[in-house]
Amino acid sequence: MTRAFTWSGMLVLFCRLVVGGTFIYASLDKLAHPEAFAQAIHNYRMVPYSLLHVMAHLLPVLEIIVGVLLVVGFWQRGAALLTAGMNVVFIAAIA
Repeated sequence: MTRAFTWSGMLVLFCRLVVGGTFIYASLDKLAHPEAFAQAIHNYRMVPYSLLHVMAHLLPVLEIIVGVLLVVGFWQRGAALLTAGMNVVFIAAIA
C-alpha cells in the first residue's frame, strides 16, 4: 500500500522533525550539567526549592522523550500537546 505525500503532510513532517530535534538538542546540555540547569530554574523563581532538583532532572528527560516521539512519529498528538505546554510555561517564565 503506497501513501501519497501531500504538501501539508510534508510540512507537518518538517515541523515535527525541527521541533523534536530542537527539544532533543536542548535537553542534552541540561542532562550533562544538571546543577547549572537547577540554578537556571531557581533564577526564574517559579518552582519551590524543594522541587528544584527534581525538576532539573525530570524536565530534560521529558524533553528527550517528547522530542523522540515527535521525530519518530509515535503518539504525535500527545507529544505535541506536551511540547506546547512546556513552551507556554517557558514563555510565561521569560515574560
